[in-house]
Amino acid sequence: GDLEATIQFEISGAEPGVYRLRISDGACAFGTGRSVEPNLTIATPSEVWARVSSGEVSGRDALLDGLYEVRGDAALLTRLDELFGRAPKEAIVPPVTRRRSGPIALKGSHWLTVAFAPWLVLWLGPLVGLDVPTGLRVAFPVAALLAAYHAVSWGSAADSLALGIIWLSSLLHAPRPLTADYSRWDHAEALAANSTFLHVNRVLTFLWGAVFVAMGSLSVASLRWPEAAGVLGVLRVLLLVPAIAATIRLPRSAARLRIEDADGWRRKLRLGALAGIVVALSAIVTANAVAGVPFLAAARL
Repeated sequence: GDLEATIQFEISGAEPGVYRLRISDGACAFGTGRSVEPNLTIATPSEVWARVSSGEVSGRDALLDGLYEVRGDAALLTRLDELFGRAPKEAIVPPVTRRRSGPIALKGSHWLTVAFAPWLVLWLGPLVGLDVPTGLRVAFPVAALLAAYHAVSWGSAADSLALGIIWLSSLLHAPRPLTADYSRWDHAEALAANSTFLHVNRVLTFLWGAVFVAMGSLSVASLRWPEAAGVLGVLRVLLLVPAIAATIRLPRSAARLRIEDADGWRRKLRLGALAGIVVALSAIVTANAVAGVPFLAAARL
């Protein structure tokens, strides 16, 4: 509604700190440090407020028992459940029908798996005797068809062939990191706009972009040192292991993250993405210089 207020938290105990929530124009912003004129100040041990916010104990009972203190607008305190109560199930669980538009009924996150398929042929092919030119003849048309389908149906460049460059560049210019463009379709719209959701997906997008660049660089190295191609091929595959593990674990631990400098994290990820793009372009130039390999043969980047 038209509520204008600042709530300040003075936290003691195991996780001390001073934080503030500014409610204005129908939105709420989080900040660290003291407010000049908070409407309500809550002084509490972190352990107590964790129990209150999880519903383990009643905020009213904890206040009456002297477990925490308040100063300022008591009426605002009584509205905390209304303002910040846990969302009903329908607010966080997407309806079964929620997916991208298009004739193929796959959720966005499932498309991420499909998009990997042609490149797995290229990456794993040498391990079963498939040479790079043959792998490209398989991977390129399939990836091109996927990219065309996305471009026609959704206006998305999510499956562009230069995976590392595209993934990292989404951190520089896109309103959402690339992985968020997939995974947001598995969540309710409001949850997919959450700052923690976006932070986790920025980290995952950077991680996978860096992995793609590293895999491509190892491919270029195998052109320079063909006698080590087997070892470098195994390393390329092994790079996928920590990336997959992080993709599984990080979203599950997101609720416990404390992101106190989201803008700072975003700047660092952008700088890292820019560095990765420079490395990727350098690897492409190196591939041409070492073996005269055309750009598409370096598309594994």
